Amino acid sequence: QVEDSLQNAEQRLTQVSLKAKLAHEKAANAVAEFKKEEQEAENALSEAKVQLESTVSALREKNSLKETLRLEAEELSKELNTLKVTLFLG
Repeated sequence: QVEDSLQNAEQRLTQVSLKAKLAHEKAANAVAEFKKEEQEAENALSEAKVQLESTVSALREKNSLKETLRLEAEELSKELNTLKVTLFLG
């Protein structure tokens, strides 16, 4: 009976040991998965920042071109008015 108890105890110890090993492996896998997801999130954030900077740069360039065109249109309008006055007086 003592021997049976010892065998039972050994079997339970083996089972507990296996369960502990599996739990450790699961925890290690979870940590690895978390780190992988964290890296993917950081990569996505970096890419989003690059895209944002590119968009901001393009918007600034667009606004600059828009202002340049506005100034050119203003200058052409003045020249047209000068020509009209010249033709009217001439």
